[in-house]
Amino acid sequence: MLSKPDLVAGFNGERNRHNVGIHEFVHLIDMADGGNSDGIPEILLDRAYVLPWLNVIREEMHRMQNGQSDINPYGLTNNAEFLAVVSEYFFDNPQKFLEHHPELYKYLSMIFRQDKAKRV
Repeated sequence: MLSKPDLVAGFNGERNRHNVGIHEFVHLIDMADGGNSDGIPEILLDRAYVLPWLNVIREEMHRMQNGQSDINPYGLTNNAEFLAVVSEYFFDNPQKFLEHHPELYKYLSMIFRQDKAKRV
C-alpha cells in the first residue's frame, strides 16, 4: 500500500533520496523473476553480472556501516532494500550518484538500461 502524499512528494522535483514510488516499483521489478525480492533483478541483470553485483552491494554496505557513504542507511536492511534505496538515488540525483558511487552507477545503468547522468 502506498501513501498518496508520500508518493506525490517523491515526484515534487526536489532532489531528495526518498521516493516511495521509485522504491516500491523497484521492489516489483525485483520480484518479477518469480516473486522473490532479493536485490537481484534477474529479468534485467544478465546472470554473468549477478556475483559482481552482489560484491558491489557488500562493499557499499560495509562503507555504509562505517559511516563512509551518503546512501540512505535503510539500504542496510537487506539486499532488496539496498537495491530500492540506491535506485531512488540513481533516478532522483544521477549526477551526484555517479560522482559518489561510480561502480554502483555503472551497474544501475546496466540494470535500467539508461545513463541518467548524461541526460541531466
